Amino acid sequence: MQRINYKIIFIFAGFGLLILFGGFIYSKVTLSSLESAIANQNATISSLQSEYALAVTKKQDEENANVKATTGLDMSRVAKDDGIAENFFKSVLTWNDETDGNGKVTKTAGQVYDDMRADFIKTYGENNSFVTTFLPENRHVAGQNYIDAFHVNSSYENMESYVKNISSDGTYSYLAFVNWSTHDDTGNEVISECVFSYQVDADGNFLNPEAWVLTY
Repeated sequence: MQRINYKIIFIFAGFGLLILFGGFIYSKVTLSSLESAIANQNATISSLQSEYALAVTKKQDEENANVKATTGLDMSRVAKDDGIAENFFKSVLTWNDETDGNGKVTKTAGQVYDDMRADFIKTYGENNSFVTTFLPENRHVAGQNYIDAFHVNSSYENMESYVKNISSDGTYSYLAFVNWSTHDDTGNEVISECVFSYQVDADGNFLNPEAWVLTY
């Protein structure tokens, strides 16, 4: 009977464990290297994105500076004024039912409209062309108002502004084409457009709004 050489078996077993362990270490090192490479790549991409954003901002600032030096028009000021104007248009051209967290109506569209109209008249006067053209009285008959009776709602859509004049005191005068939609609960919807004239002073106050309906 042939004797088993345990020494040789142990040697081969040792080599097997060494190879297995070495492969495991190599796998861990390779994985770690890959993760490190990915992290470095992500950091590089993030850095490049930041550099690109700064370059775009710098280029835009330079273009704005050139425009301002040539024409006196401050494009960053126009962008700021557009935000002020848009907030105004949203406030006067958007009126819908207001609800609480449970969906219960707390103020009807008609009530929202009446409150908005009263605030506008208090600020700009009843004879303002926007009042006479776009904010007619919401007639109330027998406890019901026109807007709620016909379930009318309105939503601001968008605007595009143009600078008309720049005063020495820093007041910018604008013309803006404004679109909004009116709709009812039966699905009827009408998109309308009007021209607004307004001013924004150096302190960001929205002044002298006037409006005309566009007809085609």
